[in-house]
Amino acid sequence: MKPLFRMVICALLLSAGLTSCSSMTPTAAKRAYCNMLKSSMVFSGSTSNTREANIQASEEPLQQRTYDRENCEE
Repeated sequence: MKPLFRMVICALLLSAGLTSCSSMTPTAAKRAYCNMLKSSMVFSGSTSNTREANIQASEEPLQQRTYDRENCEE
């Protein structure tokens, strides 16, 4: 009975450890989305076309709010 109990406890500890690690790291999709938002903010207005630069500059606050809301600074 004791070896079975030890195996169950070890399995529970192992699964708890793996679950806690996976919840701390963002998913690849979230990382990609955050990288896209950050890139859009960094390169906003970096075009010689004035109209396009104005459009990008007006979209930047929305991108910043989305970036903050999604907790991309983690």
